[in-house]
Amino acid sequence: MTATGDQQNDWECWTENLRVTKNFLVKGPWADCPMPQGAECQLEISDVQGFFSEGRLTIITGEADCQEHRVLDRVLITMVPGEKSEVKIFKDGVEQGKATIELLDMKNAEPIYAWQEEQIQEVVRKLKDNAVTLFKVKRTEDAFHIFSKAHSLLVIGEVKDSTDLKATLCSNMAACQLQQKNFSHAKNLSLMALELSPDMPKALYRLACSSVELKEYNTAESSLKVLLKDDPNNKDAIKLLCRLKELTQDSDTNYKNMVQRMFSL
Repeated sequence: MTATGDQQNDWECWTENLRVTKNFLVKGPWADCPMPQGAECQLEISDVQGFFSEGRLTIITGEADCQEHRVLDRVLITMVPGEKSEVKIFKDGVEQGKATIELLDMKNAEPIYAWQEEQIQEVVRKLKDNAVTLFKVKRTEDAFHIFSKAHSLLVIGEVKDSTDLKATLCSNMAACQLQQKNFSHAKNLSLMALELSPDMPKALYRLACSSVELKEYNTAESSLKVLLKDDPNNKDAIKLLCRLKELTQDSDTNYKNMVQRMFSL
């Protein structure tokens, strides 16, 4: 059990920027058993006071596409069928909502290590396609979490011959981070993609974009040169290279002006 002030909680965790607590109302009929990825869970949400949506729904663990379902995903991995618990959500120490959650049933409960590689690849492709759809409608945070989940599945499942798919997922996560202006994360994810697939055009471009924003102009230029060597007509890369030349010229001019002012004192 964990303590929060004077409150004793049966379980709590942090997910994104939220603290989630859980306290048993009715324990399930069997002992602790971690909820596997891909389990089809039927649950009832009641006594809602903010954050959650009331009613009965089915969730497949690992496929959450919004913050509410990601929170439910984290809670469900601690639950067993028949359990009913009160769940509370806090942000910056302030309660944002609470609800009673009952896990009614669970299907397809095999742990990942028991999955066949073909099953993992099928789930990963489905997750990837869902994330791409979310990205196209500007739900970049939700898309990022699903790309990340798909990548984790490939790693945990030790799927062979998945290098290109891992690289694509890393590059797609970089695109999400660029949209959210998290340029350091975008750069690191682009580098991860390029470690797996050194000539991946989108990863090179995203590395260049993030490096420009971080004012790491040499890295940006190197990435664009590699990209344009293989694809000399890439319009986005050409446009970014022109912008980069303007930025470096301005930077050189500003530096020369600063030096002149220093020596004129």
